[in-house]
Amino acid sequence: MKVEIIKTSDNSNSLYVPELEESYHSVNGAVNESRHIFINLGLKYFEGRESLKIFEMGFGTGLNAFLTYIFARENGINIEYITCEAFPLDINIVSKLNYSELLSIDNNDYLKLHISKWNEEIKIDENFHLFKINKMMQEIDFKDNFDLIYYDAFSPSKQPELWSEEIFLKLKEHLVAGGVIVTYCAKNSFKRMLKTIGFEVESHPGPVGKREVTRIIKY
Repeated sequence: MKVEIIKTSDNSNSLYVPELEESYHSVNGAVNESRHIFINLGLKYFEGRESLKIFEMGFGTGLNAFLTYIFARENGINIEYITCEAFPLDINIVSKLNYSELLSIDNNDYLKLHISKWNEEIKIDENFHLFKINKMMQEIDFKDNFDLIYYDAFSPSKQPELWSEEIFLKLKEHLVAGGVIVTYCAKNSFKRMLKTIGFEVESHPGPVGKREVTRIIKY
């Protein structure tokens, strides 16, 4: 897909996909959105843990992985991070994104998440192991169970097949008891479906420009 670099309201970059008429992140702030949903509501939920296994649906720009990597390094948490992406971004696009500059982190730390090999576990550093799967979500045969899932697909209106009951039953099967899914999606129909298949569903205030986001717990 063709993508265009855009600047969001917190001065961080995102990508816009003309074909879908959708951006990878909120135009109200890419870094703020990712930090609010995936770090604050997701990763920090497990504060005090020494290790976590995380799955991310939609590697995309690698922003969620980058923020998680930084958090792991700063807090001494060991993280095994598995993510899938059917359409990896060209490194020429990735290298123009400004996350490292805004977060005052060496850009090589960001780029190595992208240039690491696909379909192979890579040790990024002592606290962070990365396994990127170059497949559609529907094609993955999970071998692991996860503590935390970042669900960051394009919106249900653009990719409804990725928000189906079948997908979330699959995720539930591979989520440990007490495990959590976090996502920006807060549609009532989506939350009803989650409750129907046995999840506990929490609504939380969203980042700037979004009223609510969702945290999903398997008990």
